[in-house]
Amino acid sequence: MRGRLGKMVSLGLSKGPSLLRRLIKESCITFLRANNSRLNYANSFNQKLSDLKKEYHHNCIFNGLHHLMGKDLEIDFKDDGTLIAEFFCHERYQGFDGMLHGGIMAALLDAAMTQCLMGHEVVAYTARLNVKYIKPIQLGQYINIHCGIERVRYGKLYELSAQIAQDSRICASVQASFYRIK
Repeated sequence: MRGRLGKMVSLGLSKGPSLLRRLIKESCITFLRANNSRLNYANSFNQKLSDLKKEYHHNCIFNGLHHLMGKDLEIDFKDDGTLIAEFFCHERYQGFDGMLHGGIMAALLDAAMTQCLMGHEVVAYTARLNVKYIKPIQLGQYINIHCGIERVRYGKLYELSAQIAQDSRICASVQASFYRIK
């Protein structure tokens, strides 16, 4: 073989398969850097969530197809598989004057964790939800939700944790268990 590729292949074959693998890996890294690209696992989680939502969760009040409460819960995944979400606290979600209703907080945490599981190709129902309310959430501002899978028991029971923060302060945290149905 002639040219650069021929030299790489003949060099790789004469020096053993590990050198060839290293050369291929280095070429891929160089290509990705040259094209300003990177491997993005978050897209994979988002695609899995989108696929499963259509079949199992399309009428969710927070971000189903009909968005009964408005399209307020914006969800995305990080490359490590944790879910991050943003929610604007409209006055229609008020409990006490100027504060987000505690039931809405619990429902948001539950919805985020359910969708975190779907991003991991798990369809599961809430078995336990233990919310700790730390600080009131003010209306008219955004909150951030961060959640992830802590562990899996018996292949069917998923334990997750999540937090709600406003202005970089944690306002609520939750420990929950979900029972896998698919």
